[in-house]
Amino acid sequence: MGIKLEATGGGSVSISPANTALNVTITAPAVTGTMVVDTALAATAVPFTPTAGIPVSTTQAAVEYVSALTDGTHYRSQTMTGGAALELPIDEATIFNVNLNQATCALTFSALAVLPGTAYHTIINLTQGTGGVKQVTWPTNIRWPYGRIPVLSYDEGYTDTVTLITTDSGVTWMGYFTAGWVPNA
Repeated sequence: MGIKLEATGGGSVSISPANTALNVTITAPAVTGTMVVDTALAATAVPFTPTAGIPVSTTQAAVEYVSALTDGTHYRSQTMTGGAALELPIDEATIFNVNLNQATCALTFSALAVLPGTAYHTIINLTQGTGGVKQVTWPTNIRWPYGRIPVLSYDEGYTDTVTLITTDSGVTWMGYFTAGWVPNA
């Protein structure tokens, strides 16, 4: 899912999220171009020739995506159960709550849209399931401080948090052990 704005004729394009529509404000001189919204549901190309300062609207899905990129206070989260293998859809959520229920869970990440100049981050909360002592096999493209993969808690019901950041659309990730041995209430 992504948004691409192309404008011709000078001026500039700015994006601001709103409650029900994506507002695109064009500064003088008026420009023409194409606003492309690629969502999980459908791809929509919306040609526009706006008057300076008049908003151009598109789908709610696009608003949520832009809000996630521009509003650092609201994040989508998903709760998942980690089997022997689990792919995290990084483009669908920022926070993942993973309940580990197998001895080893091999994590992978979905492909990310290539948006130059955009960094992504994700937070993964890993909770030890029944019996505890669950391990995670991490993708090899994660770079850990001092080259050391974090050691997770091993008691049932305890949660460890890992934060991952990429500045190259997921080619490499920087991994940080954020919190460990957090008991569930």
